[in-house]
Amino acid sequence: MTETISDFIRHSHVVQYINIASVAVLVYDYLITFGDEVELIWKSKLNTGNLLFFVARYPAFIDTSFMLVYLFHSNLSTNLCNKFFTASMYMFGFGVFTAGVIMSVRTYALWGRSRYILSTLVSLMLLSFVIFIIVYIRTSSGSTIQRSIVPNIIPCVVIVSTNVNGSFLTFTMFMSLEWVIVFLTLWKGVKQWRENIQPGPLLTIFYRDGIMYFLCLFGLSTANFVILLRGSASGDYHDLLLMMQRVFHSMLSSRMILNLRSVSAETGVNDY
Repeated sequence: MTETISDFIRHSHVVQYINIASVAVLVYDYLITFGDEVELIWKSKLNTGNLLFFVARYPAFIDTSFMLVYLFHSNLSTNLCNKFFTASMYMFGFGVFTAGVIMSVRTYALWGRSRYILSTLVSLMLLSFVIFIIVYIRTSSGSTIQRSIVPNIIPCVVIVSTNVNGSFLTFTMFMSLEWVIVFLTLWKGVKQWRENIQPGPLLTIFYRDGIMYFLCLFGLSTANFVILLRGSASGDYHDLLLMMQRVFHSMLSSRMILNLRSVSAETGVNDY
């Protein structure tokens, strides 16, 4: 029994440390890009790009706060634990969906505003979001959140019912969308290369940020996929990388818009 409690405490500390690190990355990125945000977003006319930026950037501070309260507030009741965890999960889905919208708009613009590309990406995004909602509802119905055996260390723990834990399906869809976006990006790049079209500064940013975005987020989606697919019924590591993925979706989406705005300001192109 002592060994079981010791393992639980060690696993809980790992989850807490990684979530703290995620928040630290979010805050650090905010501080070093805030000046660019003021110059490139706040001082520009309000448009769709500005709205997408704010929706991608600022809600992340809300749901990471929810998750920190869930992980560290020792006096939380089971009911409050459930509310904070549920709110954090829905905000996670919203954040990933928002990042998907930004990536899809970028790919849509890269392909000359092709309606076929837009309809394909929108369909994949909506399917991913619907699957996320359905799977989360099913998983929640077969899982419970209860007070942990050491509430002074971590207040609550998710007990996942393995026969309904299909959360990996959500990350399969996220990974599929990321693959489609990077495939379309590379395909467009190869076509332009074959046609001897030299990419300008904006296209260079499109390709550079798109590939880096894919590498980071696909890696995190794969890690979450493995954790949820192979995770134990105790759910000790259920929250291990969820906040990290949420933070990187917010951070990279915001940076992508800032980078495009920066190049647009330098070249005099104001479509972004």
